[in-house]
Order: sequence, then structure tokens, then C-alpha cells
Amino acid sequence: MKRLVRAVLLVASSAAGAFAAREGSSPFDVTACDIVIEVRPPAADAGSGEGTIRAQATLGFRRSSPLVRIVSFRLNGALTVTKVAAPDGAALPFVVRDKGALLQRIEIDDPSPTTDSTAPPADERILIAYEGPLRARVGDVTLALVEKERAFAFSAAGWYPLANVSDHFRATVTATAPKALVFVSNGTPALVAADDSTRTVRYSDEKPVAYLSFALGAYTVRRARHGDVDFSVSLYHDDGPLAERYLGEMEKIVDFYSERFGPYPFSGLALVEVDDRFALPRGTSALLLVTSSFLNDHFPDRFADELRVIAHEIAHQWWANLVAIDSPDDHWLNEGFAEYSALLYHEHRDGPERLHAYLRRVASTAVLPSGGDAVPLARGSELQNGPALLYAASKGAYVLHMLRIRLGDDKFFALLRAWAARFHFGRASTADFVALATEFGGAEALGGFFEQWLRSAAVPDLAVHLASTTAGEGGGRVRGSIDGMPPGFRAPVDLRFEAGLQSADVTIDCSAPRTPFEVTLRFAPERVCLDPLGKLLRRPQPKAIEDALIDADALFFFNRYEEAAARFRDALAIDPYEPRALFGLGRTWLALGESEIAESTLARVDADLLTGDRHIVAWTEIYRGIALDRLGRRDDAKVAYSAALRTGDNTNGARELAEEGLRHPIPERPVR
Repeated sequence: MKRLVRAVLLVASSAAGAFAAREGSSPFDVTACDIVIEVRPPAADAGSGEGTIRAQATLGFRRSSPLVRIVSFRLNGALTVTKVAAPDGAALPFVVRDKGALLQRIEIDDPSPTTDSTAPPADERILIAYEGPLRARVGDVTLALVEKERAFAFSAAGWYPLANVSDHFRATVTATAPKALVFVSNGTPALVAADDSTRTVRYSDEKPVAYLSFALGAYTVRRARHGDVDFSVSLYHDDGPLAERYLGEMEKIVDFYSERFGPYPFSGLALVEVDDRFALPRGTSALLLVTSSFLNDHFPDRFADELRVIAHEIAHQWWANLVAIDSPDDHWLNEGFAEYSALLYHEHRDGPERLHAYLRRVASTAVLPSGGDAVPLARGSELQNGPALLYAASKGAYVLHMLRIRLGDDKFFALLRAWAARFHFGRASTADFVALATEFGGAEALGGFFEQWLRSAAVPDLAVHLASTTAGEGGGRVRGSIDGMPPGFRAPVDLRFEAGLQSADVTIDCSAPRTPFEVTLRFAPERVCLDPLGKLLRRPQPKAIEDALIDADALFFFNRYEEAAARFRDALAIDPYEPRALFGLGRTWLALGESEIAESTLARVDADLLTGDRHIVAWTEIYRGIALDRLGRRDDAKVAYSAALRTGDNTNGARELAEEGLRHPIPERPVR
């Protein structure tokens, strides 16, 4: 399931991106949006009928030129526009174009007040009234619906008039809905009025927003104030402990990002549960819409996919809602920045080892968009469907990680803070980011970096070839080459040479498709591991890993443990964080009686990377328990057996053996 979650991450946001790619930028900027809306769920006796909304939006805007005559907005295709008017109430002519199942375009013939093209832009206002059913689907994703006990609308559903997807505007949302239900939108709520059947609330924020969404339901709302930010969690069911856990994590994430990127942009942050038909969590300005399936009744002991996605969406408060992109081609600035921000929190929360492991996972989706040719990140308008968006997020995150290595942490995080400060509540482009990064890193140090990773679709497909190894009395001399660097690319590549428990790291500057090397070591190496810390984005080698694992498992089955260990280590030489290889090697060390090495190896197995292999998680903890018992660490062994039971897996009698381990140390026996 987690692999599926990862594969469809950010699909919902592709709708907003697609609007921008299709429509382009409007010749005017929206500066204010005041919405008055009544949400009307279907009557209790209406069966499964759909509800409606009735709304009017008063929009402030500024033309790019006084000569612009036509202003246009996109609106949900199921809605009917009933009135368009000037501030004095005079009706304005309009026409509906491109009416589709999701969106329609409302063109308003509103002559500008002057024909003087040199006059400075002036603020203007216009009113659009509309009503009808609210529905929106993109593939299997529902972006808006109104039902009896719940409703929601994501910004991309066009539930209010949209212009540029990257405008920042002052907004209020004044909503009337059944009194039994709670309405939640962007900003801070204030009660306006209430009667026996309805309640009217107004949401606003003193800061400009980029996107507006809302949700309606029979929510239980928990609130907390932390620092200068009001946090809230709204759930369909009354689960105080769950709400408190999410409030706590939201506070920690915002604290961490505020330290790294600059102050949190808004006065509040609300997390609101929505129907699973919404498919995935999404972050709009000060508001997170989170599907029920993501709201687990507990967090795993370590960083889970669910929490990482929440961290990704909170990061959008800075990267999309504070700093907006200048054009669809810059989309990686939103998604890549948000994804890497989540990885930074991941590193902060669980340590650098977990970051390195997760980078290997990111690499699997950062190489090629599914079902198509590679596209450079700088051509983001071509990366608008779900898989391509995932590619943009993953490759963008890896590019930022490589930039961090180039600059060093101090300069890199100073760059991110400067990026947020310089373009706050404004738009920025890839060219803007390259220019700012060059200010921090220098043109010489970053020469060719952005050309390689943003404007080229090529990715290194590296392999190490050892030509000869000469063993001497004091060590060994190794000659070989690193192959597979794309033409025109240049990057440092780390090699780790190993023999038994000895290792040595060497960095080779690769600037050609084949780069020869010759190194002298203090020992004669048995194997070489390419890029052990994942510093470089390169093509994964799944077939080579699978071949090594198949061989190793067969050798283990026939009790050829030394040979099995060698093949498991061959797999780890390709990917040092491959969890199945770590599991197999740890199990093999245990069979060889090396309990201390077995336990330390098994402790490195990353449960979050074992998608669909929960039985390995259970048996990893059982083997750890056995190793810990053999080392005389009984209390730690009990913790491991308990962790095995929490997986709920009983493959090959895992539950019974874990329960036995809790009762007493498991006697010496062959490892299964």
C-alpha cells in the first residue's frame, strides 16, 4: 500500500498545474477575493442526492495594462453564473466559453477606464454571483462534492473564480451552513451569526493567500496555540489522542521549518479530515485537507509515509503559498522544495542515516516519468500529470540535496532563507533561483551544475569496473574505471572499498563517460561500493540487486552461510540501504554465531522501505531479539519481540515465536 501511496503522491495538485499550463497567465492580477457562500446539503429525505452552493465573489484585480479590455475567470463547470456586476451594481456583459465537466471560462467585457497606456495600474473590483451543484473529478480524484453530512472543495475545483494560479490576494470566506456541521476554510474563524438551523462564520488572514479551499462536516475540533500560530485538527470522529498527536507533530514541523526557512507565513494552520475520494492530502494556504486513510490511529515508531506526506504539505506553506512560481515551467520549485523539506524534517527527526536510506527510494522515481520520455525539470509545463509530478518532486528534491552538498549546510540553508525572504508573497522563476544560488555558491563552484540537472534530462548510469588489484605486504593497489557519466556532465563520485570489516572511502572526479582511476589502500579490497551515501542522483540497478538476493537466499537455504553473506554484501555494495539485503545478511551472521554483528546489521533494516514485505519486518525484530538475548540484553530483546508482535504478521509462525521470546529467551536453534 505504501508504494501505491508514494506513486500517486500529489496527483490532486496536478489539476491546478494543468489549469495553468492550459490557460497561461491572465493579463491581470487578482489582489482580493471576498466570498460569501451558502452550502446547502441535500435534504434528509433526498436519498443520495447532491447538494448545492450559492455564492458571490467580490474580486479585486489590477490589469497589466489599461488597454486590457476582457477579464476572464475560470469557474467550476457545474455552476451557473447568475450575475456579473461593477462596484456600482451595474450589470456587466459576460460570456461562458470552454464549458467542460470540470471548468468553464467566464469572459467579462469590462472596458478599462482609460486608453492611456502610460497610466499606472489601478485597483478595480468586480462581483460574480453563481450557484448550483458543486462537483469536480480528475480521474479517480474527487476535488469537490456536497453531500448530506460532508462537503469539501479544493482550490483547483474552481469553487470560486480563478485567474492566475500563482496570484497572492487578500481573502475572506463568509460561509453559511447547517448548524449541526462545522465549516472550515483558510485563515482564522470568527462567528458572524447563528439561528436555529444555520451558522455563519467568516475566515480571514492578515496575510495574502494563494489558494482557497473549504471543508464541511460533523467535526470535532481540537485547537492549540504554539508560539504565534493557532493550530487546529478537525476530525469526523472524536479522537482526542489522535488529534493531540497530529497537533504535536504539526507544531514540531512548523518550528523546524521556521528555523530553516524563515517565519511561518500565516497566523494559523488547520488540518481537516476529508473523504477518501479526495485521494491524497493537499496543502493550501494555512489549511491542510487530509484524507481519512492517512489519519492512522497511531504513528509508527519511525518516520512513516503518512507523516512524511504531512510534512510535504506543510512545506507548501513556504514553497507555493509564500513563494509562488512564475510559470508552469517552474513547477519543480513547488514540488521539489516541498519534498526535500519533508526529507530535511525526516533527517532532523530520525537522523542522517534515514535520510540516506530515503534518498535511494526517491531515486527510483527521480529518473524517468512513468510512461514517457525524460523531460528536463526546467520544462515543468510538460510535467503536469500524476507520475510526471512525482518525477518533478523526486528529482527536484535530489537536485536540492546535491546542491546542499556543493554549498555546505551553512550556505545552503542561508540560501533557502534568502529565497523565502526575497520573494515572499511574490512569484519567482527557475532563473531567479539559479541566480540566487550562484550568489551564495559562486559561478565557478556551481559551473555546469544547473545545466546538468535542470536543463538536461540525462541521468548518470554508473558502474565501477576493476581492471586489476595488486595485493602487497602493506595493502593493495587498485586500478579501474567509473563508467556511465553522460557526455558533458561532471561530478565527484565516492567509492567505498571493503574487505571484511575494513573500509576506505575515495572520491573520483568524473568528467567523461569513462573515468580511469588508480588508488592505493592499506588493505586488499574484496569489493567496491559505488556512492555509498547517495550523494549523486543516478539510475538504480534493481536487476543486479535482485540477482544477488536470489543467489544469496539459495546459498543460505543450503547452509552455505559464508557464500550467502558474500552475495548479500554484493547487493549492499550496489545499495547500502537495501532492507532485504540487510535482513538476509543479519540473519546469516546470526546463523554463523556472530550475534553482535547480526544485531547491528538487523538494526539498520528500514521498515518503511519494506513495501509489501511486512513479514520481513516481523522476522527482523525476532532475529534481533534472539541476537540480543544471546548478548545478555534481555530487556532490549523483549522490546524487539514486542515490535514483532505489533506488525500483526504471522508468516511462518512469527507471532508464536515472538510470544515465546517474550516469555523466556529462545533456546539455541538453527535460524529459520
